[in-house]
Amino acid sequence: MEFIRIIQSVHSPFLDSLAKVITMLGEDTFFIVLAVVMIWCVNKKSGWRLGLIALSSGALNAGLKQIFKIERPIGQEGIRSLRLETAGGYSFPSGHSQFTASVWTKLATLINQTWFYVVASIVIVLVGLSRIYLGVHFLSDVLAGLLIGIAWALVFDQILDFLEQKPLYLSLLGVLLVISLPFFPVADYYKV
Repeated sequence: MEFIRIIQSVHSPFLDSLAKVITMLGEDTFFIVLAVVMIWCVNKKSGWRLGLIALSSGALNAGLKQIFKIERPIGQEGIRSLRLETAGGYSFPSGHSQFTASVWTKLATLINQTWFYVVASIVIVLVGLSRIYLGVHFLSDVLAGLLIGIAWALVFDQILDFLEQKPLYLSLLGVLLVISLPFFPVADYYKV
């Protein structure tokens, strides 16, 4: 909790607004738009892969939150919590951090340019720091989300390579992911 206090010790209205904007880069709406634009305008296969990685990472995160059931730092003495509408459910691992890490890792491997690996790394770190600055996650939540997200993007990409050889299995995986989402016991995921 001390790390949150250190990060928040430099708070200002400008930094509050900046953190709120940066954290939006880790929200599902951003990634849905990105995947749709990629599917329609850039590369259909890459867009679908990005969408599947994002969707499966979100499902994995929801499941992990239910396993660990760690509360957020919201309401703790000396912690300012902002943008609470993005902080429903449990804290560990950070969904924004995991989602951002998985999607931007996949984007970096698609673009495969040194400059974009740097950009992706900066975005991933900034989204994680924004979650701490906003007082909705502990450092451990963010670090776990980053590591799980990066690992998931790389591992799931290999799974997709294998499944591409078997189109029926790939289609079934997509259908199962979509069908399984309502069954995750996270009714309060978006509640404050």
